[in-house]
Amino acid sequence: MDNDGPAPFGDFDSGSADITGGLIVGHGDWSDVPIHTDEASYEEMVRQHVEKYLSSVEGFIRETTLTQRIGDWRKKIFPVLEEQESRPSYDIKIYGRTLLDRCNKEKATKTKSVALQRLVQDVGGEAPAHEVCRYFLALLQLSNDGNIQIVPDKEGSLKRLDVKLINDRQRADVEAYRGPPSTAEDKMMQLSDKENMENMS
Repeated sequence: MDNDGPAPFGDFDSGSADITGGLIVGHGDWSDVPIHTDEASYEEMVRQHVEKYLSSVEGFIRETTLTQRIGDWRKKIFPVLEEQESRPSYDIKIYGRTLLDRCNKEKATKTKSVALQRLVQDVGGEAPAHEVCRYFLALLQLSNDGNIQIVPDKEGSLKRLDVKLINDRQRADVEAYRGPPSTAEDKMMQLSDKENMENMS
């Protein structure tokens, strides 16, 4: 079959062209084609990536340190809280009554005092620190109510306190105090007592 048209690539001289790096050299001026080799931009990109990585590492270290501190705090505080939860609830009425009974047992009077240490110590030894605090709070309430008189040391030191018994009858509002309600039944009883008091008034 005859082809009267021009031969494809008929004017192309393969000997005058060189293909280097994907460009045909010798055919046109390609010097204005932008080639992105900006080293400054590359260095900036690397710097940003390094800074981001270092920032994430620092954040991880901070979180790890905080987690460790929280873990140490829990190890210290949880046993204390568990110990406190295991103790019986504080009832100032019971502790106050115990102090008044011990004052009578030690024959304390308006003129004869007894050492506070003898009143708060347990049978056979010293009372635990938390028990001493509970007794002392009840002692302050009894002093405020006029049941006892706290007598400081002659030199004014608080290392030794004596107690004189003025009146061994607790105030009515203290005697009626039940402490914090521990069950739903206790709460209902307190509400009932409150309503009765309001009706009486």
